[in-house]
Amino acid sequence: PKIGHQTGDIRFSDESQRLLNLTDKLSQDKKDAYISSELFLLALLEERAQVSSIFKELGLVRGKLEQAVNQVR
Repeated sequence: PKIGHQTGDIRFSDESQRLLNLTDKLSQDKKDAYISSELFLLALLEERAQVSSIFKELGLVRGKLEQAVNQVR
């Protein structure tokens, strides 16, 4: 896809913005100073994104992922 008038600004889809906002909320809940990639994965499981359903089909569930994330922190 292309944008007619390019200004150099980065644009996110609504879905991407929701994911980033949810990841930010998760990082605030954990009192993190920044958004980490593992929290982004947790947010993907919560969001109604297509990748979320793929993760669930593969058996990746929030509880297991959150446990793994907490082990490496």
